[in-house]
Amino acid sequence: TGVQTCALPIFSVSTSGSCGSSFETGNITVTTNPFGTTTVTNVSCFGAANGAADLTPSGGTAPYTFSWSNNATTEDISSVSAGNYFVTITDANGCNSTDSVTITEPVSGIVTAIQGTNVLCFGNSSGAADLTVSGGSLPYTFLWSNNALTEDISSISSGSYTVTVTDNNSCRSEEHTSELQSQSTI
Repeated sequence: TGVQTCALPIFSVSTSGSCGSSFETGNITVTTNPFGTTTVTNVSCFGAANGAADLTPSGGTAPYTFSWSNNATTEDISSVSAGNYFVTITDANGCNSTDSVTITEPVSGIVTAIQGTNVLCFGNSSGAADLTVSGGSLPYTFLWSNNALTEDISSISSGSYTVTVTDNNSCRSEEHTSELQSQSTI
């Protein structure tokens, strides 16, 4: 849906004569204004610029020219961030229409926080890391530096741990624990 403008020519046909006189007939072709059908690819990760709009023009008279609100003059736009984009399609007769597309993105990026629990006794594995995740697109997958695949890890020894969280759109966030400590020997 959009605004369409075109100054169409005005045609008039008149005949005169008496019965039995010959006359000519003709066809008058009036074309529609150009318009477009758009397929949108939304931005996959918050803050990224990998959105796209695939425009298919029709109506009017080819060839068409394009003028997008982001200054693109191509039929399609790609590598764009989330937002509203307007395109004016102009045909060979100077007729045009304006349409808009909205490219969206996830509401927020992946946000992670880790609460570490220190090891109780030197040399044992009583530590833990409690991960809290929000944002991005569910579901999440987890990969810890000790190869654990769960959101939280427990029964771990002292040291530093890193987790990579990947969401349903393959967006990633990496978080590091503070050093988990153990009691020194007595």
